[in-house]
Amino acid sequence: MIAAPPMPVELHGYLDELVDAIRSVADLDAAYLLGSAALGAYQHGSSDVDVVAVTARPLPRVERRALAEAAEAIPCPGVSKPVAAEWLRDRVRSEIAERR
Repeated sequence: MIAAPPMPVELHGYLDELVDAIRSVADLDAAYLLGSAALGAYQHGSSDVDVVAVTARPLPRVERRALAEAAEAIPCPGVSKPVAAEWLRDRVRSEIAERR
């Protein structure tokens, strides 16, 4: 069995705050750290931080928007822009456009 690399220390506080923010908006089942941070290749200040939040039920548009806003409000210790939150916001907009 291959052991997972340790989570970068620089991300501990950010991830705790991110999970708390998500829980304040949605019923969170799990949160997964992916990408360079999960593979042991995270570079503080230049890597983005990839997180997937899993909920037990699909979230209505209002909750998805609130979740994106909550995530964007937390400064990311990786890149200077909250890339994951931008992706989530774009995904919400895309889903809304598809339903019109």
